[in-house]
Amino acid sequence: MAEAKRLGKHTGGRPVLGYDVVDRKLAVNPAEAKLVQRVFERFVKLGSPARLAKELNDEGYRTKLWTNRKGERCGGSVWTKAQIYRVLSNRKYVGEVEHRGQVYPGEHEAIVSRKLWEDTRRILAENRTDRANGTRAKTKALLKGILHCGSCGRSMGPTFTTQRGKRYRYYRCLTASKESHADCPVRSVPAGAIEDAVQQQLRAVFRTPELVAITCRETKAKEQTERERLDRRKGEIESRIWNLSQTLDRLAAAGDSNEAITGRIRDLGRQIDEANGELERITSELEVLRAQTVSEAEVMAALERLDPVWDELFPGEQARIVRLLVSRVEVMPDRAEIRIRGDGLRSLASELAEADPGGEVEEVGAR
Repeated sequence: MAEAKRLGKHTGGRPVLGYDVVDRKLAVNPAEAKLVQRVFERFVKLGSPARLAKELNDEGYRTKLWTNRKGERCGGSVWTKAQIYRVLSNRKYVGEVEHRGQVYPGEHEAIVSRKLWEDTRRILAENRTDRANGTRAKTKALLKGILHCGSCGRSMGPTFTTQRGKRYRYYRCLTASKESHADCPVRSVPAGAIEDAVQQQLRAVFRTPELVAITCRETKAKEQTERERLDRRKGEIESRIWNLSQTLDRLAAAGDSNEAITGRIRDLGRQIDEANGELERITSELEVLRAQTVSEAEVMAALERLDPVWDELFPGEQARIVRLLVSRVEVMPDRAEIRIRGDGLRSLASELAEADPGGEVEEVGAR
């Protein structure tokens, strides 16, 4: 895959507006190419993906329509802000291909000029800065609750200092805060730097099918082990309920009404109620586990669609996704370790699939 990308080849995947695949190569679709050029040119004039999406929809334009391998028609949906961002962020339109952060000349023909591409990047960057400045201050610290000191294991909480009227955000180790900075080799880290590092590592995972596949497989194995444990426990509880019920029936049939027998019957009823409650909880957990049928391919496809629009998500939505995907971040003096939630990857893929059954990422939290 890396070698094919380096050579600028098309390596499959979701059909791209503006191109058809002919003999495994991207060939310009003239009608769609005009729509792509219109998207870029109008965005440079309007500066607003929301206004552009409304304009395209009002004029009857729709996203790319194609037929998948199963013969099902996909796409052809109304435009959203997120879909506008996907077009504006796709380097294929300037004749390039991207792989794991590296950009290579593509063997296909460009649709938009380099100047139009650069003008678009500039406006996107300006929009991102302006809106982030207006919303990040209202969003709680991105890594609050999941950032820990790698030396003592304690949480690192958000704090700030103000110098010459400018505010600087940090995460500080609680040991350093409550005891002595000299006792902690980590002490504190700039909030912006560690938050950016975590987000960049997440996006690196989005772009690395091997890591996603390994994570999915490990998660699937853990889920299988958990299902087997729950199945065994369910059987044990059902057996216990049956035995308790048999004992209760015998006591009730005997017809004795002395205080000891009455108390025993009450106790058996209480035990049965408790066992039924646990059985209901386990049955619910099993249903959730069995419902998680998202495949590795679906997870990778969802993350691939999310990556180009990540910078355009509201800070609050970015924070929600980070907490969904990251279980813990440990900071050492020379590095940080990030633990990814495998079940979070699959949950996010399911969420995106439900939000967009046609295959496009909807504007969940997108600016």
